[in-house]
Amino acid sequence: YADQKQQNAHLESAIASRNEKIAYIWMRNRRARRVFSSWRRATLIQKQRATAVQGLIRRRNQRQLSATLHNWLKASTSIAISKKKQVEEEKVRIILKEVISKYEKDLSQLKRKIQYKDIEIQNGIVERKRLEEQTKILLLRGMSAMNLDTLQLFSGGDGC
Repeated sequence: YADQKQQNAHLESAIASRNEKIAYIWMRNRRARRVFSSWRRATLIQKQRATAVQGLIRRRNQRQLSATLHNWLKASTSIAISKKKQVEEEKVRIILKEVISKYEKDLSQLKRKIQYKDIEIQNGIVERKRLEEQTKILLLRGMSAMNLDTLQLFSGGDGC
């Protein structure tokens, strides 16, 4: 730390002595004044060019940063849209699965009801056939009885 202070002090004194020499030479020599003015103009032009280059670099960096930010936003937006689309597709898939399972359950219940009704229909057909047979037998018995009565009536009338 002490060495650095000494070095700084030494540099400041060297700069001061150099500035004094330059001022002395400048006052004494016209040619030196021209050289100094030329040097000053050249350094001023260099500074201006450096400032302009720095401005160009800064603008280029800003454009690159802006383009990078734009590309990032575009990519993140497309990723967000893609994720949103995936979530919506997943929701649709889940809802569709629930609807399908509900309708399959309802369909199986309806199939069982149809089977039960088919059995009832078969039982009804058998019962109808049985009743038809009974009715046929009863009608035949009735016809037979009527025929017998008619026979008796006719046979009683001829033989009497």
